[in-house]
Parts: sequence; structure tokens; C-alpha cells
Amino acid sequence: MKMLYIVGILGIAALIVIHELGHFVVARLFRMRVKRFSIGFFKPLLEWKPKGSETTYSIGALPLGGYVQIDGLGPTDPVEPGDRGSYANQPAYAKLAMVVAGPAANFVAAVAIFYVLLLAGLPVPNEQPVLGGVVAGLPAARAGLREGDRIVAVDGDEIDTWNALAGRVHASPGKAISIRYRRGRVEREVELVPEQQGRIGIIGIEPSTALVRAGPVEAAGRAFAAAGLSTASVAITVYQLATGRVSTDAVAGPIGIVQISVRQLEAGWRSYLSFVAQLSLSLCLLNFLPIPALDGGRVTFMLFEVIARRRANRTIEGYVHAVGFLVILALLGLIVLRELRACF
Repeated sequence: MKMLYIVGILGIAALIVIHELGHFVVARLFRMRVKRFSIGFFKPLLEWKPKGSETTYSIGALPLGGYVQIDGLGPTDPVEPGDRGSYANQPAYAKLAMVVAGPAANFVAAVAIFYVLLLAGLPVPNEQPVLGGVVAGLPAARAGLREGDRIVAVDGDEIDTWNALAGRVHASPGKAISIRYRRGRVEREVELVPEQQGRIGIIGIEPSTALVRAGPVEAAGRAFAAAGLSTASVAITVYQLATGRVSTDAVAGPIGIVQISVRQLEAGWRSYLSFVAQLSLSLCLLNFLPIPALDGGRVTFMLFEVIARRRANRTIEGYVHAVGFLVILALLGLIVLRELRACF
């Protein structure tokens, strides 16, 4: 079990490294001077500076996230006119490319994972209302539903697709519903009450999956399509969170993400890699949100520079990002505390 947790943590850490490598590689392509490449924040636990290199590589005491420190990016960094190694002296397109490269690297990583899975067999949700998993402790499990059961009807209405089943459950938070299901050749009926999560009802069921394989050429197109559809799904979830349609209690923090990683590992390497790809796309999309300290926040300032035809005040921009970073840390801290209370 300990090894599963180690592998789960390493998978998340790999996505952070890929994100920061995106920033780092493009910064070096434009000859920006990179002072530090760090995985994690605060006091370094480990650091290394290759001989003749201007970059120090480190692992911070808080290994959540990471950063690439580029000369001229910070609000207090001195900037010499004509210094082409300084971020502040770069043209707008170079700065934009460097900022976008991080989330783009996560998108490319997800496409690569989907490509490998399509070659080996990508688990795709079945459209039929057949249970692929039942979450312990939730209404479906308490009612005796099991993996492999096929849902036949809800409240007497026939159910033919998984979306139809999900729609009926989501529309009934706190309201008793009857579910008729087939197990083997025998049909049974149970009554249960979906738990309310935000504005929807849940009973703790997962769709069954089928392995979809493709050849090397076909897999490339399908991998991009899968990444696009998954990104759209993440975007919808973010919108539902922002509008209150889904409770923020459903948001997983670092502990929750590691726990989900372990469950996916227990389900098999395909499930785990599929989850890592989904997580990579989540990092891509969330980093594009126009929030200070995130890549999207920096893109917002660049758009101002293009529209206003003048650069934003470096000091003001720096303080805005600093405040955004502190707010993000505070929110992350609250999520971690909530998860720790749930653990104990």
C-alpha cells in the first residue's frame, strides 16, 4: 500500500515538473536568464547548480506546485536597458509564449498519455446503464447494488443509457427513488435516497468501461479528440463550481488527489494513467483562469499591454500576483485542513 501512495505522489509530481519544464524550455529558447527551477516552495530541501550554469535546480520544503524564476519577472528585479536576458525586456509575444508553455506542456502530456492508452487499449465509459463500480458507504452500496448490475428502470420508467440514469439520479437529491436492476437473469428492485451534493443527487455509482484500441496513425487523432473532450468536461465542472451548481466540498485537495490516485492504481495501470491525463488537463485549464499568480493572470496583464499599447506597472503587477499567490495558498490550506479532519 505504501508503494501505491509513493507512485501516486510521483505521478502528481511528474505533472508539476512537466508544467515547469514547459516554462523553462521556452524561456531558454528566447534566451531569458533562468535563475532557479524549483519543484515546491519555500526553503529548499535539495538544490544543485551545474558547473557553468546560471540556473539552480531545487526541491522546496512545500512540494506543492513549483516555479521557474526568470530574471526580470519579479517586481523588484533590477532591469538594465538592453539586457536581452531579462524577462522585462522581452517582446510581448516572447513573454506570452513562455507563460502559455506551462499549461500547453500539460495538454501535450495528456495527449501523449491518451495516445499510449489508445495503442494499448483506452478504457472508455460504456453508454449502457451498467455499473462499473459502486462507492462504499453511499446509497447504491447500502442498497446492495454491485458492479455488473444493469439498471432497467427508475421509478417505473425504462432506462436505456447511462446519461438517462445519471439525469434521473441528479434530479432527485434527498428524494426517494426506486431502481429496478438486472443481475444475471434475475431482476430486483430497491428503493434509495440520493445524497445531495451541491444541487444534484448522487448514489455512488460509476459506469462500466470498454477498451478502445487504435493504430498508430488513428490513435494520434483520437488522442487529441479525447484530450479536447476531457478539457471541455473539466471546463463544465469549473463553471458549475463557480455558479454553485456543484458544492465546493467536492473539490479534492492534495490529500484527496493522492487518495484518488491510489484507488485508480488499485483498479489497474490503465485507470491510473487515464486519471493522470485528466489531472494534467485540469492543471492546464485551471492555470489558464485569469487569476493573479496563475498563468492566466499573467496573460491578462499581457492582453492589457497589447490593447493599451503600454506595459503595466511592474510593481503593481508584482503585488497583484503576490496577493493572488497568498490567497491561493490560504484556500489550499483550508482544503488540506478539511481533508485532514475527514481522515481523522
